[in-house]
Amino acid sequence: MSVPRGWNWRLVVSGATATLCDETGPVHLSERASIVLAYLAVAGPTRRSRLAANLWPDADAERARSNLRQLLFRLRALGGDVIVGADPLQLGPGVLVEAATQSRTDTPSDVNAGVLEGLDPDAFGEFAAFFAEERARRTATSTAAAMAEWERAVGRGDWGDALHAAWRAMAADPVSERPYRLAMTAHLRLGAPGDALAEYRRCREVLERVIGVGPSQATSSLARQAAAAVAAASRAEGGLAAAGLGRRAEAGGWLQEGAAVLAAALETEPDAGSGARLAVELGWLELRLGRAQRAASAARRAVATDGVESSVLAEAWFLLGTLARYRGDLEEAESWWRQALAAAGRARAPVSEARMRLNVAQVEDALGATARAAEAYGEALRSARAAHDREVEVVVLNNLGHAALSLGLRSGDVRAPGGASASRLARDLLAAALTIAKTLADRTLLASVLDGLGRAEVACGEPELGRSSAARAHLIASEVGDAVLRVETLATLAEASLALGDVSSARSYALSAERLVSDLKVAGELGERPRSVLYALGNAAVTPLGATSRLEEVDDGESAAL
Repeated sequence: MSVPRGWNWRLVVSGATATLCDETGPVHLSERASIVLAYLAVAGPTRRSRLAANLWPDADAERARSNLRQLLFRLRALGGDVIVGADPLQLGPGVLVEAATQSRTDTPSDVNAGVLEGLDPDAFGEFAAFFAEERARRTATSTAAAMAEWERAVGRGDWGDALHAAWRAMAADPVSERPYRLAMTAHLRLGAPGDALAEYRRCREVLERVIGVGPSQATSSLARQAAAAVAAASRAEGGLAAAGLGRRAEAGGWLQEGAAVLAAALETEPDAGSGARLAVELGWLELRLGRAQRAASAARRAVATDGVESSVLAEAWFLLGTLARYRGDLEEAESWWRQALAAAGRARAPVSEARMRLNVAQVEDALGATARAAEAYGEALRSARAAHDREVEVVVLNNLGHAALSLGLRSGDVRAPGGASASRLARDLLAAALTIAKTLADRTLLASVLDGLGRAEVACGEPELGRSSAARAHLIASEVGDAVLRVETLATLAEASLALGDVSSARSYALSAERLVSDLKVAGELGERPRSVLYALGNAAVTPLGATSRLEEVDDGESAAL
């Protein structure tokens, strides 16, 4: 711990201890020496007699004064004028007093700088009472100031500043629930329900540890709102082909917390309709956590509820269809999703029709019903644009682009309607998808679009652009931890390298893709995303494995011939 320029010492107070540091680091202090320094930091100049009497309350006056002289001698022997003055005593002008804090504000809080806590009242009664009163006074003052700043920030609509005000109030009084609720509210208004759940978890842990109780109903109600928002985000991403329910990097603490909050609420919810809604929300979180059986149980509980609203029923069927699809049962998935689509049309507050049409189109596509898939994709695209659902729009364009690309590669780049080649049509569709994907938060979807664009660029005779797009896709896939998508991007990189005549790089990418596919099979990861796995294995078979066999037929020195 360094000492800032212009200071000789740093006095850091944390809980029941005070640490004195010079330029070399902390120096050893006895308990009473720590108390003296902390007391002088708060109370200012103090008479020797007061210090002696309260540090050694059981000793006679002469013995107490003698003990104080020895303590001061040891402190002054440190040098640098830690304590100055004869009587009264005070901290030297070169001592910087700070508080060690867990505040998440940008600068360390000095609310309780120098204020010790937890002193033994039997040994240091007056000092213990003094520090307790000082902490209470400073806490009240700081909390009131933070609350006033919260009101001002909310009044001007600045939820970022409001969040920092809530954190300052939390740092001043960490056992009060209100600052946690304010922080949760700010996170929700900022569109970060996962962070709101993280605040709830911290609140619950602090309350249970310090006073042995759980959060109040008001705080738990906010947590339920946050969990529902997390479930909605999970539902939006879970139905997308490129979203990847197998990604474990994002299935972190906030997903676990959301599931726990919703499960607890479901057990105590007396209203059947609200319970059905909770069950659907819980089901999506369970699916994102990889707990398919729990997800199915929650969805079926919602479906079995008497008098459930059409919108809730549609979401439950939508979830059951997604579960069927990720089991690989495409016919069952299509059946559930068509029921969901019908229910959504009857709902007063329907779920996303565009998203359901997208999933129906994907099932038709996977079943090989090309004409019906094309019609469903068109309906999904129209619905998405009418609803301004940019995420569905980009997935439709992405899927159509991949389909056109596959058609062109299988059929020798056939001519599409209007005269354009299938590969050029794919490139145009994927370029349009990329423009939208850049504005969204789903980086996995962005990587999928970039990878498809890279393959289309290679097919259109622009392998350098293709390798650049695939390299960006591979970097993102590695960042988000999506191993299946990494296989796809490695396959594209290998193909682009071959087209450029870079045989060495092509072989390296191909072998890396093969090893990764083998690892995924061993780890049992294949099967969580059948569509993406199909792409990955197909690319691995056609490109990496095929590239390896092609490379074996030529010498590295003849790579230019490729």
